[in-house]
Amino acid sequence: MKGKVCIIVAVFVVLSLVMTVQVKAADFTWREDFNYESLQQMEDAGWQLANPDGTRLDSGTVVLDGTQADTSINYINHFPEGIYDWTLEIKALWLGHGHSQPAIYVGTELHNYGFVADGWGSQYGLYRDGASPITFGSYAEQANVWVTLRMEKKANIINMYHDGTLVKSYTEQDTTPSQLTGVSTISPWKGDEKYEYYQVSESASAPSSDFPLLYVVVGGITVAIVAVAAIYYVRRKR
Repeated sequence: MKGKVCIIVAVFVVLSLVMTVQVKAADFTWREDFNYESLQQMEDAGWQLANPDGTRLDSGTVVLDGTQADTSINYINHFPEGIYDWTLEIKALWLGHGHSQPAIYVGTELHNYGFVADGWGSQYGLYRDGASPITFGSYAEQANVWVTLRMEKKANIINMYHDGTLVKSYTEQDTTPSQLTGVSTISPWKGDEKYEYYQVSESASAPSSDFPLLYVVVGGITVAIVAVAAIYYVRRKR
């Protein structure tokens, strides 16, 4: 009598939320390229224009002209619920009037943050809840040169980047979860800034499971496949 070990692999596609295996949420990304034919179209898309006279569209960009009055644009309460860790990136160009101030402003349920490159003071600044900014680093403005600013929040750490280089990390002392509610920016004081895009993203965490998971796309939805190996012992008489 000899024994033989056989292995059978059963693969189950998990499609229902009532199953014990979770479905991996798709990563969220929102990108604004300002491809509007009019300011009215921009407002219809959800933007609030604080000073339409200082706001203009220019070949897939938006210009915020603060030479006559402060000009700001706001995109509020249009993001999905549950975004607590986020990345916001903008690409901006100073048109040469006054001084530059490319800026990112982020609103959450409990706090507001602003990351600016301040051409007036030749430094960077972090605003929190309207208080005087935390200033740091050295910023050398250049007219007609594109720059990117990025803020990344993970847990209670906010990292700030200029053209991909980390310039400051800030630790938020309030650890109460506070989801993303909106983004905005404001023109430089007595200056003008052109924006090519805004992009907000949130990376979803992979679900935990006691089973090996393989992720596939079915009908545009990412689902989890569980591979279960069933091992049994077969006895045969010779």
